[in-house]
Order: sequence, then structure tokens, then C-alpha cells
Amino acid sequence: MKSVNLIIAGCLLLSATFFSSCGEKDETVAPIVVQDNASLTQTVFADDTQGAGSVSFVTAGAWSSSIAETATTKAATVDWISISPNSGDRAGSYTVTVILTVNTTGADRTAVITIACEGTEVKIAVTQKKTKADGSELLSVTELIALGEQAYISAHGAYMQIDSQYSTQTARQGITASSGFLLDYWQKSYDAIGRYNSLLENLDRHQFPSDEEKSLVEGTALARRSQLYFYLNTLYTGVPLLTNTETSLNEIPRNSVSEVNDFVRAHLDEATLLLPQSVGAPPKYLTITRSFDAHFVNALQALQANDVSRARDRLNGLRNDMQSGNVGFYDSNQDGIFDGIDRPYNIMTAQIYLLSAELSLNAGDTGEARELINTLYQIQELNPPVSQGATTEEVRTAIRTAFANWDTGIKFLNTMRWGETAQWGHYASLPIPVSVMAANPNMMQNPGWYE
Repeated sequence: MKSVNLIIAGCLLLSATFFSSCGEKDETVAPIVVQDNASLTQTVFADDTQGAGSVSFVTAGAWSSSIAETATTKAATVDWISISPNSGDRAGSYTVTVILTVNTTGADRTAVITIACEGTEVKIAVTQKKTKADGSELLSVTELIALGEQAYISAHGAYMQIDSQYSTQTARQGITASSGFLLDYWQKSYDAIGRYNSLLENLDRHQFPSDEEKSLVEGTALARRSQLYFYLNTLYTGVPLLTNTETSLNEIPRNSVSEVNDFVRAHLDEATLLLPQSVGAPPKYLTITRSFDAHFVNALQALQANDVSRARDRLNGLRNDMQSGNVGFYDSNQDGIFDGIDRPYNIMTAQIYLLSAELSLNAGDTGEARELINTLYQIQELNPPVSQGATTEEVRTAIRTAFANWDTGIKFLNTMRWGETAQWGHYASLPIPVSVMAANPNMMQNPGWYE
């Protein structure tokens, strides 16, 4: 009987051991457990900068990750996709976010992210489409810059035409709000502004070869947009400030002259900090802008706003840069200023010296004004126009004669600054184009131009 009991006890012990072992086997946890397997396959659009959702998992120990493209021709490194965090140094629960750059390649692209822990791997397949949700392809930063530059050149050309042909009261008497060239200039200016708004909004979505190149692109966009607003504000005395791509130009009212001036000044100052003083070969897609150029427009804007202190500071700084040789000019043909002969300095140089001379004259320093204009002529290898004993009015006449010898895009700005538009009545401001008025119920027409 005792033997039977021993046999039964042994069987019970074996049974308990067996079931205990089975229980331990059932409780064994895999090295990686994903909470939602659906998150392992993700499809996103071209302008998405994060995955379709985060991926959560639990690991039994430290883990690492790697990424590989599935394209036939694989890049040595995959730089358009990453995860955060990309590793863990201990067991625990983790949630990773897929981070992307926008897809401007013109093709769908797929990468596989591998999470590895203790010999076990989990793979996350991410496909980024070549199109946005609406089916349109995303423009690359190079394309955005090129479109902005093209639009700027077109708008600037339209402005130069107006400045050249309609900077007198007599010429403006033939204008109406239906004049086609006014609508052309308005549309081209706001098209360029819209392009630069889009570029500025998308800067952080793109990768640049260097921080310097990104700053160059951003500074150029800010400077170009500021210049466009400066000229619009000068011609129309208050225009709508369109500063993003979400707002329609047809739904916002005009801003005041002072509001636009403040906007222009702030963004020119910002551009100046971003732009280099002088550069060699710019990126092929970019017509170069320098801090020098932004300072020059800033000086013009200060003069029109009668901010004499700021204008003098900017102009003095520009002349110092030229005299120290810090500025490399890029004028394509080194335009001859007075006699058509190529000269060492470009038209902007002449404007800087003449504006500086005008400021000195207005401050009562005829001697300094005389020295500045004579220095300009000497730089141009021409005989100085005023004698040492020249009077204030003789120096003033010499300055204005020099300004009148070529179309520089500041003909109307000069006319305004010299007070000649004070007697023009409503002709001192251009009319808002009639079709712009019809499209925007919030738009107010300039006085005297109602048709």
C-alpha cells in the first residue's frame, strides 16, 4: 500500500511539474510585440512630413533600427525618412514617429524601417506618393525659386515701364482705372508675392546643401517680396498685405501706407541679416541678392518715409562697403552712367552717391554734397560737375541733372521726394484697376479715380 501511495505521489509531482512548465512556456514574451500591426504599413502623400501614424511596441531588451529603400537603384544613405526615437537602451514600451521630407522627386518612393531586438525583427513599410492629396505634384524648392524669380523679373519690368512712362502729371492724365498696363502690373506683382509666400512657407520642408544656402534663399525671398511691396505702396499709397498662401487677395482690404512701410522695413532688416555681404558663384537656380541690395532698398524706403537718420545710416554703410572693396558687383554689362561708356561701377553706385549728396544738401552741408557728387564723377572717370565755390542750388541742380540722365526705376520716387507731386491732386496715386475693385468687395478706390 505504501508503494502505491509513493507511485501516486510521484505521478502527481510529475503532473504538477509538467503543467508548471507549460504555464511558464505560455507566459514567455516575444522580444518585440507591436500593439497594432496595421501601423506597420503606411502610405502618405508628397507633402506629408510625418507618417500616417505612430508605431507603438514593447521590447524585451535594447533595440536598434535601420532603414533601406526598396527602389531598384538604392542610395548609399536614405536621407528622406527617419524615425524618432531610433533606438532604445533597455526593455520597455516605445512609440516611434516616422519623419519625412517632402517628395519632390516626381515618383513614388518606399522605404522599409527595421526594428531589431534580440534576434527578432519587425518591419515598417512606408510609401510616400509623388502627389499631394488632391492629386497634384509638389514643386521642388528649386522650382519654387525659379517661379519666384521669373515672376519677380516680370513684375519689375512692368514697374519699370510705369516709372519710365508715367512719372509726370501730364502722362498720368491719360490713365484710367481700366488701363490695361495697370492691371498687368498689379497681377504680376501679386503673382510674384504669392510665389515668394509659397517659397517661404515651404523652406523648412526641404533640405539644402548647407545652412548658408538656405539663408541665401530665405533672404532673397524676403528682400524680393519687400521690394515688390515698396514699389506697390509708392504707386498706390496703400495696398493689401498678402503674407500667406491661405488668404485670397480678393477678400482682404488695403493696408495703410504706414502699415506697409513697417512691414517692408521689418522684412528688409531680416533679409539683411540672412544675406551675405558679397558672394561668388550663386546656386544656378538663384539670381543673387546680397545684404548690400537689401540695404539699398531699405535706404530708399527710409527716404520716402522721411526717416532721415535711417536713410543716412544705410547710405553711409553702403558707401563704406564700396570704398573698402567688400562688395563684389555683379552688374552684367557695367552700365555706363552718363555717356554710354562702360565704367567701373554700376547704376546703383551712382544712386547711392547722389542720394547721399542730396541728404547732405538737405542737412545744410553743401560742401559734403559737392564732394560726394564730384567723387562719383571721378569714379566714372568724368570731369567733376560742380566747382569748389558752387552754391547750394547749383549742387542741387547737378544732382537732379545726374538723376535725369537715365531711367533707373526711381524716377517717380525722386519726384515724390522733391515735393513735385504735392500739386498733382489725385494723379499723385495710381488708380486701383477696375477689375480688382470688382473682384474684392473690401477694396477701396483711391480718391478721384472712380469711373
